[in-house]
Amino acid sequence: MSLRNVCSGIIFLFLLAACLALFILHSLYFILRNAGDSQKEETKMVTEDQVFIPAIIICNKLPFSQDGINSVSGNLRTDQPLRYFREWVDPSIREISDYVSPSQGYFEQGETTVMQYLGSNRNQTISRMQYECQSVINSCSYSGIEMSSFDCCRNVMTHIPTTEGLCWAYHDRTLWQNSTGIMRQFTITFQMTQNSWYSTLFNQHPGIWVYLKENADDPTRLATELTNPLILTNKHGLRLLVRKERRADTARGECGQAIGDSRRSDEDAMHDNRTNLLMCNMMVAMKYCGCHPLLAELLHFNPLEFKTFMNFLAQTPVCSLGQYDSCARRYVDIARQQNWLEPIPKDILGYDELQRCRDDNHRSCLITSYPGTEDSFTLPAEFTNTNVVPIFRRRKGDLTVDTSSGRAPAVMTSSIENPVIEPT
Repeated sequence: MSLRNVCSGIIFLFLLAACLALFILHSLYFILRNAGDSQKEETKMVTEDQVFIPAIIICNKLPFSQDGINSVSGNLRTDQPLRYFREWVDPSIREISDYVSPSQGYFEQGETTVMQYLGSNRNQTISRMQYECQSVINSCSYSGIEMSSFDCCRNVMTHIPTTEGLCWAYHDRTLWQNSTGIMRQFTITFQMTQNSWYSTLFNQHPGIWVYLKENADDPTRLATELTNPLILTNKHGLRLLVRKERRADTARGECGQAIGDSRRSDEDAMHDNRTNLLMCNMMVAMKYCGCHPLLAELLHFNPLEFKTFMNFLAQTPVCSLGQYDSCARRYVDIARQQNWLEPIPKDILGYDELQRCRDDNHRSCLITSYPGTEDSFTLPAEFTNTNVVPIFRRRKGDLTVDTSSGRAPAVMTSSIENPVIEPT
């Protein structure tokens, strides 16, 4: 073999090894990105010249007024049915750290009364029992201009069913703030009279849980993507200085490599109707639990586009509170945002079907949040004889949640149909 052939062979082997090394180096990013790194994210703090005020998701932990309950039946106001009904509509109550479950007989009595009076058209009946908007939102203001309860409620979408209970969404797309607009503050005041909710079961209002979202365009997403609530309690204030952050789950190939890719992926999935993880999971629950969660009846969706879901719904009874806890809750919880990255339990019935639900339905790649520092305080003396959960403000590009309203408390009658407001 000639020296020339030997040199050519050595050079060829060297070039082959170099090409292989370069290929491995270029592939290493994708190998590490998808193997053993399910938490990889890109986080971006938003520093735009003007930031729009987020949608305020309002979850009243006691959403039914006495007048609303009486419009169905006064028998629902007794302790057993009232407690059963509240926990049936809002399963998250049982996740609160200080929750204490009553006896089985207590809930069985409540269930019998609730089922007797709710009838088959539960969605409409539950809507009748809720507060009207003007009985909860007292007023709001922007840039110092006060707006009436009626004007505030024009921007409120009510009756949004979620895993955190029945919620509302306040969102005015015209309101914005920047770092120089010190006086461009937004305020919304909540106030409910004691006799609109008081009973022997509740001598203190359980409060309002508030979530900040970039928008409220998709109620189905809101159903499972409410995390980190701001808790407003009676006669206590809370200021929150926040910043806006966007997080992209870049560990998932479908989300791309950056925030822009994630946004486009979410938009494409919405356009292609591939955002139905919750509904898919609930159909699996209906198959193996023999009943459907109450949430399935309350969701907003087009029946013509979800005929299979409607068929499942029509062929199964609604789950009782006991059936939901013992079976259906697991299927709904798997669809919640905080559990997206958790493996599906292998002991659950319908494991393969739930895995297909995850594979076929898009989970949001881009999550916008508003983290901040909380400053809690006691309301001033003029509020001590009222039941007030008042306001939200936004200043200097940050959002402030503040329950010291600065105006004297309003006085309302117990009628949610015709409230009388008397500012002093």
